[in-house]
Amino acid sequence: WVWINRASTARSAVNPLGDTRFRRVRVANLLVSRVMLLLLFCQSRNIYWVLEQPGGTIMHHHPRFTQVLKSLKGCIRRQWTWMGMFGGSSSKATRLWSNHKLVHKLYRKLDRSCVRSSADVSRVGVNS
Repeated sequence: WVWINRASTARSAVNPLGDTRFRRVRVANLLVSRVMLLLLFCQSRNIYWVLEQPGGTIMHHHPRFTQVLKSLKGCIRRQWTWMGMFGGSSSKATRLWSNHKLVHKLYRKLDRSCVRSSADVSRVGVNS
């Protein structure tokens, strides 16, 4: 669903299902459909949920994803944030979808001086 796999899956915003001749592409498409079914189930039971995807994803163009977004219009909130602002080793833009009104509190403006380097993360893992 992100840029690094698009050449091998033939996915795009125009063709989000990709090249379905490949089993791995069909399985990934099925997985998205199942996740959407879980979100609908959670919604029907008043269970809060958050779906996280990398900033460059095109998963939201999948037909089931767009169908769920349309059917839950007004209930779904979207938020951008940066994993590096939560202690991640890279900035990593992140998209969040949620049915909880407080998902906007996860927004962080990117401040590269706060992002830990890979070396820092490695040292933490070794020394803890």
